[in-house]
Amino acid sequence: MRVSRSLVVRALVAIAPFAFAAPLLEGLRLATDASATSFASACAQLRPALLTSAGIALLAAAGALAMHRTPRGCLALVQIVGLGGAAIEVAAHTFLRASGRTLDWDLFAYALARPTETWPVVSSELPAGMLAMGVVAFAIAAIAPWLGMRRADADAASFAGARRAALLAAAGFACLALSLVPGASRANGSPTRNAVAQLAYTAWREEPRAAGARVAPRPAGPARVVRNGESQLPNIVIIVLESTSAGATTIYDPALPTTPFLAQLAERSLVVDRAYAVIPHTSKSLVSILCGFEPRPSIDVVESRAGGLPGRCLPSLLGDQGYTTAYFQAATRRFERRATLIENMGFDVFQSGDGLDPSGFERSNYFGYEDAILLAPSRAWLAANGARPFLAAYMTNAPHHDYLAPKRYGRRKLALDPVKNRYLNSVRYLDFFLRDIFQQYQELGLYENTVFVIVGDHGEGFGEHGLRLHDDVMYDEGLRVPFVVHDPRSGARTGLLPGPASLLDVAPTVLDLAGLRGEGGVFSGHSLFEAAPTRMVAAACYRRFQCLAGIRGTEKFIYYYGNQPDELFDLANDPDERRNLASSDAARAARWQTELLGWRESVHALYEAKSPERIADEVAPRREPEHRTDVRFGELLAFSGIDGPRRHGNRVEIAVHLEALGRVPRGYELVLRGTANGKERVFPYVPGEGTDPLQQWVPGERKIDVHEVRVPRNWRSRAFDLCLGLVHTEAGPVLARGDRVDRRHCAFVAHVEAPATAETVQAVR
Repeated sequence: MRVSRSLVVRALVAIAPFAFAAPLLEGLRLATDASATSFASACAQLRPALLTSAGIALLAAAGALAMHRTPRGCLALVQIVGLGGAAIEVAAHTFLRASGRTLDWDLFAYALARPTETWPVVSSELPAGMLAMGVVAFAIAAIAPWLGMRRADADAASFAGARRAALLAAAGFACLALSLVPGASRANGSPTRNAVAQLAYTAWREEPRAAGARVAPRPAGPARVVRNGESQLPNIVIIVLESTSAGATTIYDPALPTTPFLAQLAERSLVVDRAYAVIPHTSKSLVSILCGFEPRPSIDVVESRAGGLPGRCLPSLLGDQGYTTAYFQAATRRFERRATLIENMGFDVFQSGDGLDPSGFERSNYFGYEDAILLAPSRAWLAANGARPFLAAYMTNAPHHDYLAPKRYGRRKLALDPVKNRYLNSVRYLDFFLRDIFQQYQELGLYENTVFVIVGDHGEGFGEHGLRLHDDVMYDEGLRVPFVVHDPRSGARTGLLPGPASLLDVAPTVLDLAGLRGEGGVFSGHSLFEAAPTRMVAAACYRRFQCLAGIRGTEKFIYYYGNQPDELFDLANDPDERRNLASSDAARAARWQTELLGWRESVHALYEAKSPERIADEVAPRREPEHRTDVRFGELLAFSGIDGPRRHGNRVEIAVHLEALGRVPRGYELVLRGTANGKERVFPYVPGEGTDPLQQWVPGERKIDVHEVRVPRNWRSRAFDLCLGLVHTEAGPVLARGDRVDRRHCAFVAHVEAPATAETVQAVR
């Protein structure tokens, strides 16, 4: 019995990180939660964590008794569970502290699949000291159970009996089953289910459906536009204010001196009093604004995939009328495949901040630099293209989390909360950017014939209802955004439009202002200049099973999928959304639920109505590569050329044009090889940075994969060649046939010049 007991003790030590993490972190949250109500409520919230800890400890002990003949394997298994569970608990606690929401499976899987996108967000919430302590604690927990372990112990072990192990296991499973029942809800209404249990629950939960017949798809917008007359086509400028809630601007809160320039502009403009985002997430909002149909309610930005848009967007529609189009953003191009999304929309030019020289510009967050970095490329593009009608879209950056608030124009004391103060100063920074953009148009002589639409993509929460950030905030601080239409032409409409309006109304309003009308389909939204019938303005949280919202007149309903009580507000008498009326009218709440679930289903139906292949042909025809080649890797892949390469210091960017000829089995991967002065280097190459595995490509599917090569330090002053191969991890290279294929079956991609020779390199055919 001696060694069996020793193994049980070691197993308990190995599971301890998980067993202690859940109650300790929940207790820490309760101790620092100013909204905590009573001791009884705190105990109820702590119950799931305590039951989880007891359950996993009992299961670890049962496993040690049952697997005493293989102690090392048992200990390794328990330790994986202990360290993995602790890591999940810490991640869930960090997310809860940052956002006010519980971590679910969709977001967890997204983070694992896209570590390069999610790590900057996570690291911004983890102080260096806490991260160092975590590494030390992890190392101690990994080593402690193995101290003094001897192989001879296993041979001397005496069996404790299957009955004891079974009893412990039964008790452990009972505790875990009870832990699945949420404790008392937190102050913001979110459930207190243990983090691991929450992941399992949300992974297996089925989406509720609206009762009744199958719903029809939402409108996908017009197939084409025609002119209403022969009047001159105006230039169109759409400026999207990142993370800017209506209440953060001087227009909607005159006592807040954040946007005096925008407030003065609004006096000569049409202003929508209540305008709402469809999904409070930037990539999704860009679809609402620039396309006029709803983005798909899913955490994956499917709209940025080939054929991911179910209709034509403003750049494509206006392009048919002779407009040239450009999109500018200060943030990086790679997050959520933004460059591909913009290309799918039909823009001629895409300019991101990471393709510009950052010298003299401050970082505004982990996504990139301050918006002033766009002024020079904007002026250059306007000077070259201002002679013909154009559409220019600007996506700003400064107010995005983690709100570093550029100091170019100083900072003011705008809020007591230091984090919110940085945010409001970032919004104030945008006002100077707007001033500079308008001045640029005036200096270039373009102002008088340019219509400006200024909107927020979504708002931002700072604990007004216990929630922070924006993705899942259905209250007005997360959904309600500025919406200003400024038309310098004579006869333009000005004043205040009460709303409610949606970001879906931007595209039809733009066509109306341009003297164009759509044919072959309609938008989901309505022009601000037409009398729209009373309608529901709908919105959805970024993650599944979190929340839906509907606004009709001054009534607003929020549906939480049963995770917490639904909410009904009378915005006319309760603009701060404090008095929940849902429980007083159950029939009205049920009607709202049915209507919102039907809307969500109809949006999904819109995206399922067309196959990706048909959408790719109709909406986003394949663009020919800048440098054409013709290579086939067996019967699996075709390589047709590249765009670029473009060298920026120690980075080289290429866009590789590929087509799936057949299903690619497991074990195959692309390899990018570099050769300089007879020396070879293999560069990592995973399509879509891991988000678009080869094995998921559909035969006939065409891809334009933007890839970045990090140049080795000892190659930074050299020229080198790149070639592409398809290899099997065991069988080796796949036979390649076509242009410039070497003996390694590696197809020539490009010759990258040394920086001293050329700043922008050229491909050699």
